[in-house]
Amino acid sequence: MKAILKTLLFILTMVLLCQCKKDPEPVLEVTIPDNNFLNVLIELGVDTNGDGIISPAEAELILSLDVRGDSISDMTGIEEFVNLDTLNCNHNQLTTLDVSNNTALTYLKCYGNQLTTLDVSNNTSLTYLNCGDNQLTTLDVSNNTALISLSCTHNQLTTLDVSNNTALKNLSVGDSRHGAFGNLLTVLDVSNNTALLYLYCYSNQLTRIGRCKPSTNKNRKRKISSETNDSRTSIWNNKKKLGIRLCPCKRAKEGRW
Repeated sequence: MKAILKTLLFILTMVLLCQCKKDPEPVLEVTIPDNNFLNVLIELGVDTNGDGIISPAEAELILSLDVRGDSISDMTGIEEFVNLDTLNCNHNQLTTLDVSNNTALTYLKCYGNQLTTLDVSNNTSLTYLNCGDNQLTTLDVSNNTALISLSCTHNQLTTLDVSNNTALKNLSVGDSRHGAFGNLLTVLDVSNNTALLYLYCYSNQLTRIGRCKPSTNKNRKRKISSETNDSRTSIWNNKKKLGIRLCPCKRAKEGRW
């Protein structure tokens, strides 16, 4: 009888000990299917504990990320970098880029990829965006009212609405410095962009540049560069700080743009 009691007591003890043991906590890991992306993150020191993976906690520590020219074709995992302020991922092999969860972004460079779409509607803090040299057919920046600089040259845009981007100082929809890299724009309305200092619209199909408003800053230097068909015009206003303000829409109507 004593032997049976001892056996039962032993079994009960073991059961209680087993119940007291906690299951090991699962290792949290950011899903990063592109090895090139993962490797460059590790090289940059994002993997702080050296376990060969990126955890959500490690990703949340990163404010700036430069992964340009690293042969990355998939940036899945970037959505976990929720505190990211600056992202430079130009000259990779990206066909998609999801930054909808990176709402803290103020600076985004993604030019020189193969992007066909780019959604920045959630990135309302963006002040700088360069998405040139891709395959974009549309670009909606209506929510990006903080934008100061926008470059979208060498895409396939047929329209671009910047009426909400009243803080814009630099706008480039076409660049001829290294060849004819423009878009397919026929009309560009910058009538609301009274802060605009530089406008580059080479190599498009522009027949009209929207109505301009007089400048209220006599010391403001403005540069407007345009090329349509075989004609090229480069106007420097206020070269001698005389407060001269030329209106490009007048020249457009006269067929000189």
